[in-house]
Amino acid sequence: MDTDDDGDSVLTITEVPEGDTDSDTVLNYLDTDDDGDSVLTITEVPEGDTDSDTVLNYLDTDDDGDSVLTITEVPEGDTDSDTVLNYLDTDDDGDSVLTITEVPEGDTDSDTVLNYLDTDDDGDSVLTITEVPEGDTDSDTVLNYLDTDDDGDSVLTITEVPEGDTDSDTVLNYLDTDDDGDSVLTITEVPEGDTDSDTVLNYLDTDDDGDSVLTLMRTLKSLMEIQLTMTPIVILLQIT
Repeated sequence: MDTDDDGDSVLTITEVPEGDTDSDTVLNYLDTDDDGDSVLTITEVPEGDTDSDTVLNYLDTDDDGDSVLTITEVPEGDTDSDTVLNYLDTDDDGDSVLTITEVPEGDTDSDTVLNYLDTDDDGDSVLTITEVPEGDTDSDTVLNYLDTDDDGDSVLTITEVPEGDTDSDTVLNYLDTDDDGDSVLTITEVPEGDTDSDTVLNYLDTDDDGDSVLTLMRTLKSLMEIQLTMTPIVILLQIT
């Protein structure tokens, strides 16, 4: 008499009450893949209960509880090469965003790679794992890792990344609202184009009009003039 009829390491006496978990017409005690997830029961038994949902892996259709069925994840292998197969990994692509969070996002950048398998979810050339700690730079309610314009300056992140840090202020252009450090916001300068036709767009040009006077100096001068204009009014108000 065989105590393990299907040789899956689970005793027949244990499997009989389980019935037919995957409804494939083969009762568990005769089925080598009890939950029909394409992973043999004998493989899943030692894994225990990966997602701690009280359903042992060999009876669980979503072993890691990430909302992606095990049968879907098995062919994917180990996307992030962390030695944990996707069907047991809660962060399949290793980008620091849990698979269960990325699944509803779909494919943000429409590159045919779903976010939970994509290391650059928004396709802006900055890895998701880099953007996650940045949060939401432009406070537009779209986190950087899903935002194609992280700093909200109207220049796409994918365009600004190669530019580096134009004004050397330690804030990379794709996170900087004033890329050239001339005190005029990038979002203001972008529509201006290239005023002096020197092939350097205004938002990257420290002398927008090419008159050898830095835009920053011109801006500061304007601010000082405004301040001087307002001073008599302030004095008058104080007297009265």
